[in-house]
Amino acid sequence: MKEKYKLSEIAEKRLEESNLKINQDNSKLSRIGEMALYSTVPDKNGEEVRLDSINSDKLNKIEKIVQDDKLFENFKREMNLARLCNINDRLPRMLSLGHDDFHVFGVDLIDRDRVGVLIKHEETEDNNIKLDVNFTNYEYALIKKDNVCDGRLNDIDFDKKIVFEEYNYLKHFENIENSKHIVTQKFKSYDESSDSYLQGHFRLDVDDFASFSKVVSKEDFEKQCLDGTLFDHELDSFLENSFVAEHRDLINSFHEDWQKPNKKVNCHVLDEFLLEQDLIDNDLYRNVVNGKEQAFINAVNSVTSKEQDKGMER
Repeated sequence: MKEKYKLSEIAEKRLEESNLKINQDNSKLSRIGEMALYSTVPDKNGEEVRLDSINSDKLNKIEKIVQDDKLFENFKREMNLARLCNINDRLPRMLSLGHDDFHVFGVDLIDRDRVGVLIKHEETEDNNIKLDVNFTNYEYALIKKDNVCDGRLNDIDFDKKIVFEEYNYLKHFENIENSKHIVTQKFKSYDESSDSYLQGHFRLDVDDFASFSKVVSKEDFEKQCLDGTLFDHELDSFLENSFVAEHRDLINSFHEDWQKPNKKVNCHVLDEFLLEQDLIDNDLYRNVVNGKEQAFINAVNSVTSKEQDKGMER
């Protein structure tokens, strides 16, 4: 280990006893000489699991943490959760770890099929582990204005937000509290003041958000983190009820892909989707179909001025 990454013997011993170690970073994006924190418990491929990159600031934090039994217990839980995310195929591999307040946050920008997470954890008075968990599932599409309503909306300013809450399916699980699932859809237009690559486009953003609290025993927590199953039931239900998971391929089909300049968008299906989701008002759409563009423009601008920056519930 390079000298600047050297821990005290006590710190190294405590990490080793907890199946943790600091070693050369073997990730693809790392540079020569960079270090990382690993779990020495092998994954299904028999390999150690990379948990976090290490710099001098993080090393100093770990050195202080291992000197305090309570902080070190929190740290070990954090590392268990980081390992869980890295071995579970539905959770993100790109994590931000809160070595100060002990939380795990991550989204996977490379593989958006993976569910984003925020996990806060603490030990309760009865020696169980309480987990406050957020799941997110996100997709977007940059849509050519000419593909929406035969290009008749090009001069209209859209900035619409729809928020609705799904059936609270998580409440039926044992030891689950404070559960909810919210879907947010946004549809906005870009004008000539926007960056050049955005001009002439609409943007559609769709986000699933679920949150819940879960209490598990210490034994179950450690076991299920090691085998990667801690949130399997909750993930199953979240993805079964995820608007994004159901419509991801459809939303992607609307997206302008500069690497595929000949890509064809089914404009009829796109219009139907925007209408069904109330992102374009049906009455206003009919005005355009009937050739009443100016009436449509006036009506849309009136609605937009009233609804801008406000969520609509349904």
